[in-house]
Amino acid sequence: MKKLAFFPAFLALLMLARAGYGLDVKVTDIKKDEGKDGTFLVTAVLNDAIVVKDIRITDGNISYPQKKGRDDKLYKYIYFEPASYKKVTRALLDGRCDTFTEADRNIEITDIKITRIQNIDKLLGFAEIQINGAFWIKSIELIKGEKDPVILFPYRNFKKRREIIYPADKKTEEKIKAGILKKWNGREAAGTVPGAK
Repeated sequence: MKKLAFFPAFLALLMLARAGYGLDVKVTDIKKDEGKDGTFLVTAVLNDAIVVKDIRITDGNISYPQKKGRDDKLYKYIYFEPASYKKVTRALLDGRCDTFTEADRNIEITDIKITRIQNIDKLLGFAEIQINGAFWIKSIELIKGEKDPVILFPYRNFKKRREIIYPADKKTEEKIKAGILKKWNGREAAGTVPGAK
């Protein structure tokens, strides 16, 4: 009988999670610049902790930053869980920021995935981090350093290294880098991908 009593409560929690409750992502700042052909280039700040640049809005459609890989596929720099995607996209399209308190500033790294790369110059691998169970930052590069890998947040233009998704402050940056290095040094990698020179 106790198992049956537990089941409805579990279903209710699952339904709340799927509806977006408990997914802790808030758009705390938006800057829009009008580009060519009615396209807006948007910079957003999530939870007053993560800056996301190069968001494009054209005719009510939104495109988050992505890059073309060596295989000509497009890869996202940021991925939102479905309920978070709807919430953030609606806020950006409406041009409104969420109500924000100091408690919302606390971000949690809820998952880290590491992919190790072999035989590609100084590139050691890539990290993906999940923030507050709501969104993933992808394509974080791990470059060979003197002791530990150097961590590079997603960027455009290798020579100028213009970051497009990055921590908004030093405390957040240190927290993210410490989590990635802990995962890297623990050798708990998601897998190793052979590279080619």
